[in-house]
Amino acid sequence: MYGIRCFLVLPALFILGAAFCQKSNTFPSFLEKLNQQPYNVREDIIAGYLRQVQKTPIIENDQVIFMVKSDIEPLLLADFNGFLNPRYVKDSLLGFMYHIEGTSWYYKIKQIQSNAIVNYCFSINGQKVTDPLNPNSRLSFDTPYSFVAMPQYVQEPWSVTTSDVLKGEVIKTEITSKILGHDRTIHVYLPPGHLMMKSLPSVYFHDGSYQVNDMKVPGILDDLIAGKKIIPVVAVFDDPVVRGKEYRGDIGYRDYLQHELIPFIQNSYAVSHKRTDRAVAGFSRGGMSSLYLAHTTDLFFGSGAFSPAISPTSIADYTNELEAFNNAPHTLFLCGAVYDHLWYDDALALKEYFTAKGISVKYKEISTGHNIAGWQEVMDDMLISFFPYRSTVD
Repeated sequence: MYGIRCFLVLPALFILGAAFCQKSNTFPSFLEKLNQQPYNVREDIIAGYLRQVQKTPIIENDQVIFMVKSDIEPLLLADFNGFLNPRYVKDSLLGFMYHIEGTSWYYKIKQIQSNAIVNYCFSINGQKVTDPLNPNSRLSFDTPYSFVAMPQYVQEPWSVTTSDVLKGEVIKTEITSKILGHDRTIHVYLPPGHLMMKSLPSVYFHDGSYQVNDMKVPGILDDLIAGKKIIPVVAVFDDPVVRGKEYRGDIGYRDYLQHELIPFIQNSYAVSHKRTDRAVAGFSRGGMSSLYLAHTTDLFFGSGAFSPAISPTSIADYTNELEAFNNAPHTLFLCGAVYDHLWYDDALALKEYFTAKGISVKYKEISTGHNIAGWQEVMDDMLISFFPYRSTVD
């Protein structure tokens, strides 16, 4: 579909490609030899070559070769080119793929760090298509993508939750906001044994349902608490209603948190009322909002920002807005993603800015893109930095 043609080739037709593969140490050398052959045998040679290398995308040291067969000129959409999001990426040549003359094959070679994992897909006739040659795929923001994991990529252990630990309770409910004029869905995580506890610390998450269902934060909390990495903590997951407005420094959203959501949680559960026991976190625009809320109110001692999406607002304009308030958090957790084409530079600039301001910054860099799977792998780092285990809990 969408211009991609599947192919079935009998073993005899792979002889040329297999021979070429044996004689070619690299993909560029294979292309060089291929271009010396008549057009009418090139498709068969490529098919044999792909059968011989067995795995696509092809990885040669730090070079990754993406290939697709298409009747229509395709584009490569990936973490490292912002998936050519037209709102932010104006140069479609970032997704250009080279055509192999005499065939319907296209390729692109990209240098990628040896410990990276990158999401990608193809755009064919304006439609996103996962890689039919790659069985590895995963969802990111409800959209399926293929992914390539480099040889030295290792999944962080705390991103894989276990089943043999005591589980906390997750309560889904709604809260009516008079300030915002609508009902809002929230999830509340209560740690194991919470009925016997008091004055528990709390952390408030943006994009609540994504944090619960995709990032699986409740399971990570269970594992960290059971492993005595963090103290028991209540987590509040708030779903946005008008995300683009709420997460860009909206006063109404700030007032909702301060005067409605936090009081509701304090009246309903055994949480501490102290600023020193309360943090806020989010990814992308939610990271931008977390930093804003921690500076413009006196509610949070800690702020976690995973790949904070500040651009197209400049860092100078954003930080100038923060400096108008005197409520800087005591602790910041920042995560920057190397292959986040749009907002990696924002994370680096914020790290430099906050460090210069004397704020304690824990910075984690991940060799992936702007996606939930990458942030999930460092969620434990943020939680440990905010709520480190101690033998007694107040």
